[in-house]
Amino acid sequence: MEPLVHFIRTGATAGLARNREEEWALIESGKRNTKILRDARRSREAADKSQQFLEPFPVQQSDLDGIELLSLDVWDTILRRDCYPDEIKLQSARYVYLSCFWDIRPAYRSLLALLRRRIQVENEAAPKRDFEYRFSMAAERWLRDVLEPAIPAERVYRLRDAVLEHEFQAEKRSTRIDPAFKLFREKTQLPQTIFTSDFYLESTVIMRLLASHGAGCTFVKGYSSCDEYMNKRSGELFHKIMQEFSISPSAILHIGDNPIADIAVPQRLGIRSISYLQPAEQEQQEVQKRAYEGFLNGKQELHHEALDRVIEELAATVCDKADSSALTEEGVRLAPIAAGFIMHVIETALRFDVGKIYFFTREGQFLKELYEQIVSLDPYSLGVDTYPIPRLLEVSRLATFAASLRSVGTQELMRLWNQYSKQSLRAFCNSLNFDAVTVISAAQRQGLDLDEVVDMPWNDPRFCAVLENPEVQNALQGHLEDQKRNLTAYLEQEGFLDDAQTALIVDIGWRGTIQDNLCYLTKKHVHGCYLGLFKFLNDQPSNSGKDGWLANYNKYEYCWDGEDIAPLEMLFNGLGGSVVGYEQSTSGVQAQRQIIEGEEAVVENYIRPLQAGIIQGSKEVCDYIRLHGLLSADIRSFARSKAREFLNAPPSSIARAFFELKHNESFGTGETTDMTTVADLARKCEGLADHRLHAATSRFLEKSHWKAGLLALEPVRSFYEALSPQDRRALPMDFGLHYRGALIGRHGPTPRMAIYVPSPLIGSGGHRTIFNVARHVQKMGIELFIYLESEGAGVGCVEEYLQGTPAHVFVGWDRAVPVDFALATIAHSAAYVAEHPCPFKGYLVQDFEAGFNPLSDGYVSAENSYCYGLQHFTIGNWLAHLLRTQFGVDAVPAGLGVDTDVYRPLSGVVRENAVCFLYQPDKPRRAPVLGINALRRLKHARPDTKVYVYGSDLPLENVDFEVENLGLIQNLREINMLYNRCKVGLCISMSNPSRIPYEMMAAGTIPVDLYRYNNLLDHKDGTAILAFQSDASLAEAMLNVLENEIDCLERSQTCIYSTQSRSLLWEQDVIGNAISEILQKGHPTGHNIQLLYEDSAVIAAEEKIPSVTSFCRWQKYLSCHPSDRNI
Repeated sequence: MEPLVHFIRTGATAGLARNREEEWALIESGKRNTKILRDARRSREAADKSQQFLEPFPVQQSDLDGIELLSLDVWDTILRRDCYPDEIKLQSARYVYLSCFWDIRPAYRSLLALLRRRIQVENEAAPKRDFEYRFSMAAERWLRDVLEPAIPAERVYRLRDAVLEHEFQAEKRSTRIDPAFKLFREKTQLPQTIFTSDFYLESTVIMRLLASHGAGCTFVKGYSSCDEYMNKRSGELFHKIMQEFSISPSAILHIGDNPIADIAVPQRLGIRSISYLQPAEQEQQEVQKRAYEGFLNGKQELHHEALDRVIEELAATVCDKADSSALTEEGVRLAPIAAGFIMHVIETALRFDVGKIYFFTREGQFLKELYEQIVSLDPYSLGVDTYPIPRLLEVSRLATFAASLRSVGTQELMRLWNQYSKQSLRAFCNSLNFDAVTVISAAQRQGLDLDEVVDMPWNDPRFCAVLENPEVQNALQGHLEDQKRNLTAYLEQEGFLDDAQTALIVDIGWRGTIQDNLCYLTKKHVHGCYLGLFKFLNDQPSNSGKDGWLANYNKYEYCWDGEDIAPLEMLFNGLGGSVVGYEQSTSGVQAQRQIIEGEEAVVENYIRPLQAGIIQGSKEVCDYIRLHGLLSADIRSFARSKAREFLNAPPSSIARAFFELKHNESFGTGETTDMTTVADLARKCEGLADHRLHAATSRFLEKSHWKAGLLALEPVRSFYEALSPQDRRALPMDFGLHYRGALIGRHGPTPRMAIYVPSPLIGSGGHRTIFNVARHVQKMGIELFIYLESEGAGVGCVEEYLQGTPAHVFVGWDRAVPVDFALATIAHSAAYVAEHPCPFKGYLVQDFEAGFNPLSDGYVSAENSYCYGLQHFTIGNWLAHLLRTQFGVDAVPAGLGVDTDVYRPLSGVVRENAVCFLYQPDKPRRAPVLGINALRRLKHARPDTKVYVYGSDLPLENVDFEVENLGLIQNLREINMLYNRCKVGLCISMSNPSRIPYEMMAAGTIPVDLYRYNNLLDHKDGTAILAFQSDASLAEAMLNVLENEIDCLERSQTCIYSTQSRSLLWEQDVIGNAISEILQKGHPTGHNIQLLYEDSAVIAAEEKIPSVTSFCRWQKYLSCHPSDRNI
């Protein structure tokens, strides 16, 4: 017998394969699974339109010769289900769950618990051992078991009848006539025909079901095993049929799919039987079965995969080259987010038994539209009249906050200031819808400008004095009363303040402060349904309840990183502007709206096509949920993945829409952000490089409110592609990860990196740099394996450096774990890493370690560490320059960054006529004797100069002048305070430039160091002062600063400005981007290093002799590229 050709949807059409070859090609390509993804209605329509392609039913007219009675199995012969059979029971369990949630015993308040109890009851209800039962009888017992004992009997009876009707409707909506049978029936003269089914619904119900599909008139009678507890398996049902029709077995033909009940048993009784199997349909049922069984085990992945396929299938049908079509296509893909949320709203409304749902503007306009579309589909088979009525409530934070204030005191205003701790007086007035003109005179008396942004206004005496001014208080109080009167009148008009016990509101999120405002105007319970909720900043009203569907940070349910979710909000934006207040007239209370210029066009041209796609896709989502007996919670993790995908890798069409908008923050900040200016990245970064480029692009990313969206814009991509490889490495890592793609490991889903670290020391700057790099590359998706040379200061020290970063930490160097990248971090680890079997090997060089030794074996060994063919990363430019010129190896320099959160100017701190000196006698490269001698000369020349010494707890040696020894300072903020008190900082470095001079500059201290090759490639003119390496010249450099007040102030400001963008993140991003480049391309391209310090060396008058000037000239010569050494 030829199998019935299964249904296939390809492209924008639905139909049948035209021949067997096409059928099997489609099956092999995996498209056979798409049938599970369509609802019964569309499948029936497809069948009706495609009858000309059907294979014949496995019975011909001639086969019926001599047949007096035709018996047909029902399931998988006459009717086809679009879900797994037991999912009908799951749909009914869902009906009970939604219809009477609070009447269900707590132990059964889940679909699985209800379903399992039903199955148990059905097994117990069978009067014989063959498990034949009648659901109409088992249903009552099931309900009595799962409902609270106090539920009246009449209520149970009504619910039983409702469940039976729901089960019928669920079967009706989940089934379709087999297309081949339909064609066979229409073209064949049938003898008397009956249906014969082993099923738990009575034959009258099955007949009604067949009639609903237009097939009832085919059958003179029907038999169901539950009618009299006789089934086909035992043969009893066939005996009954033969007895009732007084017919011999040979005059009966039975057709069905079960090899025992439909084939073997009737044949044993002398009844002719034909097997009717449809392989494609069986495959679909197997797919459905696996998804159902996964659901029973708490696993939804197969449902999510199936839903994703149907969404992608629909998205493909709306795709063409038009911009609006591209937006509609992306809207289809986002449908699980919106549809799942609305179905959660419906489920919550049914649970609270509310008659109305209030949707808050602006996002509520589209949410209400989507709700109406979904309700029209009756996704829970409740009947469309069962769902609550949707109402639009025109509200906003601006329109409701002032009306909700119970006083103008600090405690009440903290509801605003907890959200906006920095605020100008004008922004404060705007947030209360209050005319700022009223407070001008009071503000002037306090010396407070209306636009001055005040940190923590509640602690600012001027701000508080303005608000406590009697005239301002009176005006504000009257204004609040007006606001409350108008808002209350509007809420009464809209029925929000009626006698209902609970009001259900719907909004996009993110802390529910509009709901808070309304709660202070009513005593009823107000429950809010939100797409997402962040951590509450204010105490919640006692009559308030909130839930977040995708995320609720108050319950530690997360979905995305950070709080920049403006792009999600954009998806639900509506026309008509924002509500700013209310006005009473003879026709009622009208909401007043403010429309930002250009915004309506963006919504119309971008957002509405996107929302059209969401509506289309939501129909598919709802049909899938309805068919398979699911709830919104069952697709929540799928929707979360879609939200993360959207936020982290958005299509350019939606990103363009976002950056056409203007974001209104009139409540809180009093500002409107024009996103079109944010996207103008290329023009504003033109000509920038190194840390300045990093800082500028970082600011763009932060201001964008959507980093991934900004990077998805074509102009930004063009900007990135036009940059040199060196400039690309200076960008925030977001750029590289976005444009180069995710890193893929050779030994797992993510790359692995082994870092070989010297024995950890407490307070070590070198270790801090190593672990900063480790933490940063882990953020790029790299799995860390950290090998410590020995335990050193202990694992606790390492944990402090890692700051919670996930890593595998081992004591002792080892090469056993396969990794993609191995990194040496100290000279004697280079040879070890060079022998590592991994494909990529690097060396983080923080200093010229050979210089730590006299000319000796140690010196040679350290020099040779640069000769193992590793990829070098250096801290600062000098080391990279030295490696290139002396060893002929390339290196990626990462510029000495500063933690500008720690090192910064402090207000209110007066600079003393003081110098601080980094004194580290245990580190000869710090030239401690030279520094002390220079300070002695300075103190002799200017006795009133204060000298601070810090950096070591070792005793001072050969100090015969007054100093204050602060010792080793562990608290970095105390070091910053020291820098803020000093005009000059003496920090001598004989090898790689120290990070410390840059930290001094960030605080406004002018550093003095040596004019040597090692310092000329990182310091810039007009910042640090470099002097010849003598105590006289160093003292001269310090005196020049201290004796020239104007130059000192100007240079200090230059130092601050030059380091503001010199962040630690820039340093880490350069290394991280280079490592990413290596993992993807094999090696980073070259880096250009140029002489940066063109100022002359400071040389004491008595030392301006040929040998000294020649030495300084030689230092400059060494700092130039070999091709530029014509000095």
